Amino acid sequence: ILPLSLAFSPDARLVALGQADGQIFLVDLRTFQVVATLSGHRGAVERLEFSPDGRFLASGGQDGTIRIWGLP
Repeated sequence: ILPLSLAFSPDARLVALGQADGQIFLVDLRTFQVVATLSGHRGAVERLEFSPDGRFLASGGQDGTIRIWGLP
């Protein structure tokens, strides 16, 4: 996994890694396991930001879209 962008959740339990292929990996920082893969951008994921409560992730892609993801 070679991220172009990353963001840490407010509780520091997850890191979101944005990829050149448009995917986002959510990694549990306690186990270093990928807990979810988010797909939807048609270009590189350039920006990531968790909501203050950690329930949502916003992503901005090179394709010009912004997506809001509900998190498990």
